[in-house]
Amino acid sequence: MSLYKQSELFAFLDSIGRKPNKRLSQNFLIDGNILNKIVDAASLSSGDLVIEIGPGPGVLTEALIAKGIHVIAIEKDRLYAEQLKRLDKGNLLRVIQEDVLEVDLVPLLEGRKAKIISNLPYHLTSPIMGKILPLYDKIETIVVMLQKEVAVRMSSSPGSKNYGSFSIFTQFYSDTEYLFSVSPNCFFPRPKVTSGVIRCIPKKTTSSFDKEAFFTFIKRVFSKRRKMLLTILKEEVDKEALICELQKLGHSEKCRPEDVSIEDFVHIYKSFY
Repeated sequence: MSLYKQSELFAFLDSIGRKPNKRLSQNFLIDGNILNKIVDAASLSSGDLVIEIGPGPGVLTEALIAKGIHVIAIEKDRLYAEQLKRLDKGNLLRVIQEDVLEVDLVPLLEGRKAKIISNLPYHLTSPIMGKILPLYDKIETIVVMLQKEVAVRMSSSPGSKNYGSFSIFTQFYSDTEYLFSVSPNCFFPRPKVTSGVIRCIPKKTTSSFDKEAFFTFIKRVFSKRRKMLLTILKEEVDKEALICELQKLGHSEKCRPEDVSIEDFVHIYKSFY
């Protein structure tokens, strides 16, 4: 069975009496070329371990197993989870019928490093990425498809209008690259938005400061992104000291949050908090 073919996907859905649930972001890939590009982007080798989040009917799962990949598929929908087992060949598939946000991923790895490849449920992108990116020492590569607007934000650099708190969170934990866009025509049912595929290569983070407090600080700063950083922080830090630090980092005292790199934000945070 080739589930990326629309006729075969329709036949499967009819056989189980199921239609995609838009509320759960169930838009299934029906383009073989895009499927291959996603798989290729992860540089897989036979025997690799992949965690797939929200596999649905198993379009991506099927392609991974065909390459000899060990797959841990985490699917909240009970019927889809049960049906995924039909794809297993050679004991390569383990299905977890659960909400990924409720699953402790580390014990599933059994000491191995994994790659994460997924067409993420778009309405859950932020909490899912918030869960998996801090596992940088357990994950080799993350290749995910999500709403293009979000993918662009996650991979944007300082100076861009799309650079913000989610960019900093993503790139604090990984080297992030926007790979390619995916047309709505590549899905059934056809979504209203264009999708994008990004690749995150986790990087070792040795900083010992309170990261949760740091990201809370970043969100607060970017909630006023149109203002100068000096104005945003004037009630919290000494003005002259902040001006001095900004100048050391090569920034004007009139700089705004979108002008400041992740490394410089870390320096500012450690200097004043």
